Amino acid sequence: MASFSNIEIGLPAHAVYQANYWILHWLARALYKVTQVGKKKEGNAAKYITRTKAVKYLQISLAVFRKLCILKGVFPREPKKKVEGNHKTYYHMKDIAFLAHDPLIEKFREIKVHRKKVKKAMAKKNRDLADRLLNRPPTYKLDRLIIERYPSFVDALRDLDDCLTMVHLFAALPAIEGERVQVQRIHNCRRLSHEWQAYISRTNSLRKTFISVKGIYYQAEVQGQKITWLTPHALQQVLTDDVDFNVMLTFLEFYETLLGFVNFKLYHSINVNYPPILDPRLEALAAELYALSRYMSSGRLPGNPESNGFIEGKETENNKESSKTDESELRLAQLQHQLPANEPGALMHLVEESTADDTEEESVKECRTLFKDLKFYLSREVPRESLLFIIPAFGGTVSWEGEGAPFDETDEDITHQIVDRPTQSHVFLSRHYVQPQWIFDCVNILKVIPTDDYIVGRVPPPHISPFVDNDKEGHIPDYAVTLEGYKSAGQNQVMPLPGLGDEDLGNSIVEAKSEHNEFAQKKRELEMQEKKYHEELKMEIEGTTFSNLSNKKADSAADVADEDEKAAIEQAEKDADDIAKSVVSRRKRGLMEAMKISNDRKKSKVELLKQRKKAAESSASAKLRMVFDELPHSSPVKRHPKLLNAVAGSGGANAGHTIYNSEGKKFSLHLVPSGILNENTQCVIGNGAVVHLPGFFKEIDGLESNGVSCKGRILVSDRAHLLFDFHQVVDGLREVELGNSFIGTTKRGIGPCYSNKVIRNGLRVSDLRHMDTFGAKLNTLLKDAATRFKGFEYSSKTLKEEVEKYERFAERLGPYITDTVHFMNESILQKKKILVEGGQATMLDIDFGTYPFVTSSSPSAGGICTGLGIAPRTLGDIIGVVKAYTTRVGSGPFPTELLGKTGDLLRASGMEFGTTTGRPRRCGWLDIVALRYCCQINGFSSLNLTKLDVLTGLKEIKLGTSYCTEDGKAIESFPADLDILEQTKVKYEALPGWEEDISSVRDYDDLPETARLYVERIEELVGIPVHYIGVGPGRDALIYK
Repeated sequence: MASFSNIEIGLPAHAVYQANYWILHWLARALYKVTQVGKKKEGNAAKYITRTKAVKYLQISLAVFRKLCILKGVFPREPKKKVEGNHKTYYHMKDIAFLAHDPLIEKFREIKVHRKKVKKAMAKKNRDLADRLLNRPPTYKLDRLIIERYPSFVDALRDLDDCLTMVHLFAALPAIEGERVQVQRIHNCRRLSHEWQAYISRTNSLRKTFISVKGIYYQAEVQGQKITWLTPHALQQVLTDDVDFNVMLTFLEFYETLLGFVNFKLYHSINVNYPPILDPRLEALAAELYALSRYMSSGRLPGNPESNGFIEGKETENNKESSKTDESELRLAQLQHQLPANEPGALMHLVEESTADDTEEESVKECRTLFKDLKFYLSREVPRESLLFIIPAFGGTVSWEGEGAPFDETDEDITHQIVDRPTQSHVFLSRHYVQPQWIFDCVNILKVIPTDDYIVGRVPPPHISPFVDNDKEGHIPDYAVTLEGYKSAGQNQVMPLPGLGDEDLGNSIVEAKSEHNEFAQKKRELEMQEKKYHEELKMEIEGTTFSNLSNKKADSAADVADEDEKAAIEQAEKDADDIAKSVVSRRKRGLMEAMKISNDRKKSKVELLKQRKKAAESSASAKLRMVFDELPHSSPVKRHPKLLNAVAGSGGANAGHTIYNSEGKKFSLHLVPSGILNENTQCVIGNGAVVHLPGFFKEIDGLESNGVSCKGRILVSDRAHLLFDFHQVVDGLREVELGNSFIGTTKRGIGPCYSNKVIRNGLRVSDLRHMDTFGAKLNTLLKDAATRFKGFEYSSKTLKEEVEKYERFAERLGPYITDTVHFMNESILQKKKILVEGGQATMLDIDFGTYPFVTSSSPSAGGICTGLGIAPRTLGDIIGVVKAYTTRVGSGPFPTELLGKTGDLLRASGMEFGTTTGRPRRCGWLDIVALRYCCQINGFSSLNLTKLDVLTGLKEIKLGTSYCTEDGKAIESFPADLDILEQTKVKYEALPGWEEDISSVRDYDDLPETARLYVERIEELVGIPVHYIGVGPGRDALIYK
């Protein structure tokens, strides 16, 4: 008998039971699925579908599904309950149904079938059939999708940010055959991007721009919509393997169609044919700019009543006359640079004026006239594509170095040349040479700002982003305040206090707190009435009259009222916050707490920035902390009713002092003595100084705009030499000549000016009184410079303009010119107290410094006599200012320099960056040998030791006590031979450091013992007492010992 019993099969009974269990379980699940076939799904199971099921439902591949979702704007969803697991990607069923009925699916299927046919023909070696199939591939258009996704034109503009960013990105890729991106796609992106920039430039719609590490940000306003996009820097782009270009190209395919529709609509809105047609000859020369301008000037623009052209340098004289145009047409015509030679393509430029001047918005008028009447020339090293877009957008005329340029570098009407290298092949004195950042900063504040901080060779100021709300961030950079000052000065407005917004913001704050203030006012009135009632009762009991009581309480009533008012407001605000927290959900309450923590962190970061900012000024402020109003009350200078402050009579604007007045307002002075901030002083610029009049009057204008009167308080020696702009150009050319042996000057022209003084052909202030011969003398100087330096050129027009400028300066400088030698000696006879303010340092002295890495004058004590014309016996106390460690800016030997982490720590803690140039200073241990050498030369009566607080936190502090040669032989004095100095070994003495914060210490005995030991050891080694110790950047952070 057939049986499956355990006896006949030979299996144990429990194994048979287990097998039967799993068979029954499988049958039960199968029956359950059969019963569920016709059951309707509900909830998330019905609304959402996974990506895998969606692909099967549509019967397409995953790649086609992705492409279809991108083109149709379908994206994954996040259901509250993920039925099939958290690792799945879900789509809404309505979106999938939306895709299922789209005609593109059939097109994609046709393309798939076509590829199979081509592959089959190639496999059968049927080349003719394969070629016919390849020449007639299935195609599709995305026009319908654009209308479907963007029902109105404004909707398309709102979604244009990512579109523009991607199109500009692909436009910057190399157009090379064989790469993953087709050359035609790159050319199409370049054409679309240039068409967009043409419209923005012509209609003056650009509003903001900012250079970042990622690229250059732009923001334009088109039909009331703000559009922001990012363009990459003009660098060689490399295609990386980390990016899925199939997905990127799908996005690009849609964005190309979208931007084409947008450009078409915008061009037709201002009556311009789209797309423009270029001259093939000019296009072949990569001069698409001219090609489009010729297209415009031919009169084929609808709605354009005029037919203007350009000046073309190689045409005949008759053609020149017929093609001359107004400069407004020229500046609006110039947008982009030529494409590389291996990238033939169409640069679509230039559209006609869109609206009449009388109907333009005020913002458009401001943008159109920002660079009006200014003519720019771009050197080859600057970001040309960006500048050719920005400058015409704000009304400027621009050309560049290369073929197809409207005008060349020798054009005498050029006002600004944008350069980014230390020297030029030709230098024209009639124009400004500025760095590219100047253009961007002018654009962002809609004001042409001074070029002094942007000239070639200088470190430009910080580039402030216009996209950041400084008030909201809680930190306002110094240069942002400066830019706002330029903007307000141009609009004749009063600058708001930092941190305060406009009127609307103020109104919103008042409205937000009005309820709290009203509640606090009522509560305060009730409390006052209750208090008054109790006082009257007490008066009746004691028999005191009301007048006596009021006299007793009158002094404290105001203070009590103020305290009550403040407490009531604080309590009302706290109650309001508590009520607001109590009515929100726990989740939102947690979010509020997180926001509060984030704001607290931001505030702490801002405080840290403020502390660093204060530390940055400690070097300069320490030098000037003893000037006039900061001297101790026992000082004879302080008691004198009339003070006299004089510059040491040497140097010029190559040394800067940053100081703060009693109100905390910052002043950066280079030529004007710092004593100008004390209204009881008379300031003198001696005969040994060199004066740059444009900078001098700029400082005076800045002082007077901040309420500091300069009239009758500044005297300029008639023997002082004049420093011209061309001296600064020559200074830069000289540094380039030296190559790796450059001195590291500030490029302020100090050295070349003193060179003219020494060879006896310089011009002095007194020469301004004789303008009839001034031009001939200046011509001699310019001719010498042109002979000495190749590439330095000037014209008769330049000379004439310079003479006319100094005629205006002479008229304004007249009241300041004085025989300061006579004035100084008369002041000495009248027993007036004179404080001489020195700049730079003894080790930069032309005679006693580390020659040739020195300045061109004598900043030591001996320069006081020669620079002011006073006798040596008249000198009184000479106070030497020295840091607690040693610093140096520029090149030259530095025996105690620290090149490791300690040096970086000193630089960061002390914010060692030059006031004039912003260059980082080199830092090292205090060099006692050099300090003793300086004391011998100057005859210091005492020392002012500054920045002692910077050494806080160091476990060990060293003093360089002596020099020796490599073989150990002692060097008795400071060597003049730089070769010996470079090979010198320094012997150090190590002292213990301190951890305590000494910035708040004002008494010497309160300093840590190790800090006092450090100061006293310096006194022992140098032999001169330290009377003043600086422990911080504040004006009161000074210890008198």
